[in-house]
Amino acid sequence: MPISGSDATVIAPYREFRSDITTDYDQLLLTVSRARLEQVAASLTQNDPERILDVPLSTFELPESVTRMFEAMVLLEDETGPLSDPRVRRRMQDVALEALLLSIPAFRELLAAPDGIRSPRVRAAMSYMLDHLSEPCSLADVAREVGVSPRALQLAFRKEVDQTPTEWLRTQRLDRAHRLLASPDEETTTVTAVAHACGFFHTGEFAAQFRARYGTTPSELLRASRRPGPVRDSATQASPLR
Repeated sequence: MPISGSDATVIAPYREFRSDITTDYDQLLLTVSRARLEQVAASLTQNDPERILDVPLSTFELPESVTRMFEAMVLLEDETGPLSDPRVRRRMQDVALEALLLSIPAFRELLAAPDGIRSPRVRAAMSYMLDHLSEPCSLADVAREVGVSPRALQLAFRKEVDQTPTEWLRTQRLDRAHRLLASPDEETTTVTAVAHACGFFHTGEFAAQFRARYGTTPSELLRASRRPGPVRDSATQASPLR
């Protein structure tokens, strides 16, 4: 589809696409890793990022302020070189990506009706589980808290998010663990401490589930996050095309 100089086209990370780019006007091509985009989207909505981001190709008018944010990042690194502190660089990128997501009409609609969950019981169960993420939490405990039977809660979760409550809780725990390991405290963050903080009390099981979801182990991610220089697996790349 043709776009004008003030438009943006967003392509979901789960769909194949073809893009024919002309040289009629200056363009900014922004490439973001799937994992990084999922992290930013999940932090804004507390929702399953694949449901949030699995949208058709969409074109919309991009606010000039958002374009200027990305252009400023490119100019800053062109003029000064890569920022010495990767945490500062990552925070700048996160702010810009959040602004970009909030500019997408479909994303704003999602925020107006958070997580698309219609069932108040499911919302209450999710809230309870998130509040007790570091604690042992059985299906019976959650069902009792929200006033339904375990079977009814399972059926409601299947209808709303196509997962059981246990599967949904495990995903939330793994995602929080990933965020903690990706932005570690230099002195206190350890794999064991993160596992316990996210409700995993068997480190071998935690490592296996983490690897199955992210393709790397918790210790590998922690080492990479502490390595000096730009974050390797989730850096935003931006450059004007002529």
